[in-house]
Amino acid sequence: MLRAREAALLLACLLTPASLLAAPTDPSPAEHPPEDDDARAKAEAQAAAQAFAAGDYQAAIDHYNSAMSLRPAPKLYYNLGVCHQRLSLTAETPAGRTQQRDLAIENYNAYLEQNPRAEDRFEVADTIRELGGEPVTMPALIEPVFELDGASDGDGDGDGDGENENENHGQDAPANIDEPHEPDEPTGAPPPEPTHGRIAGALTLGYSPRLSAATAIDAPALIGLEIQAGGFVGPRRRLLLAGHTSLQSGVALPADDLAFVALSLGLLIEQTFVLGRARDVALFGVGGLVAYTGQSVNTREDVPPPLCSVDRGSQVASRSGLLLAPRAEFSLLLGAQRRSMLGLHLQPSVAIFGDGPSGATCSEGVTPWTNLGVRRRWQFQVLAGLGYGFRF
Repeated sequence: MLRAREAALLLACLLTPASLLAAPTDPSPAEHPPEDDDARAKAEAQAAAQAFAAGDYQAAIDHYNSAMSLRPAPKLYYNLGVCHQRLSLTAETPAGRTQQRDLAIENYNAYLEQNPRAEDRFEVADTIRELGGEPVTMPALIEPVFELDGASDGDGDGDGDGENENENHGQDAPANIDEPHEPDEPTGAPPPEPTHGRIAGALTLGYSPRLSAATAIDAPALIGLEIQAGGFVGPRRRLLLAGHTSLQSGVALPADDLAFVALSLGLLIEQTFVLGRARDVALFGVGGLVAYTGQSVNTREDVPPPLCSVDRGSQVASRSGLLLAPRAEFSLLLGAQRRSMLGLHLQPSVAIFGDGPSGATCSEGVTPWTNLGVRRRWQFQVLAGLGYGFRF
């Protein structure tokens, strides 16, 4: 009897499905959802816009291509065309300029092919022609698209169902998709060419505490004229190196004391930043001026010279030295190509002078400057100016 039970138990085990005898296993971990391509594409487009605003067009192209691989959109082709057009203006070799122009034409045409009924299709086509290319041929580039109210099947009975609307225009309407990024440059307007140099002039008003305190000199305020001319250097042409000269004269009402004149000649170094996303709107610059400067005090017709003077005709005192000045500038850019500038600048400065020549009539240890009440060799001055310039 026992042997029969053992045999039955063995037979039951052999007939039991293997799946029931197998040890339970942990369920496989849930798969992570795929990354949101739309969000990544928009992030790439935003990074491209920032690079474009900073003038790094190659980085903008890389980000736009990344956005295109994640979320294709017609206006990304337009943005790529703008970037390549900008690079064609800054390429150092003719072959590089030609290559960038061809890429700009290719992307502009891709934009038209993907979005044939775009409102800016005629302007984009004109830009392609200006670059030396030929826009794609399609009815949307030949005549405007007119929206038909009611009927779209061409029989004018007003009861069409809209199925033949695309036949009237020769192509399907583009899909209404949400592009990650709008164009940075106004459509159809060629981007301004890079600037290589600048010429500017300004009227200035200055104040120096030491000169103002010298009662024998008419210099409570200083009016002047400055001129600068130079070129932009660097890969983005944002660093200005310019020759700078200025002429200042003391002004007082009434002018009944000695006249003051100052002249400086030096080098201006300024880092410029262009403001504006859609197009250049303003220019902000920070830098500094290093200059040789000279000052002189002269007599007037009705003002006799002091006893201690250099005795050089009408000149009473003179000295020369080194001027160091930080400088900040803000200018509005004017004109279709943003070449003209109307701006303000602020320039505090410190100048260090020698004693200057003495005179035979001066006492020992006395110079013409100390005799006039200017007892120290260094001089602080703050200057503000309003000027006009032209970038070329």
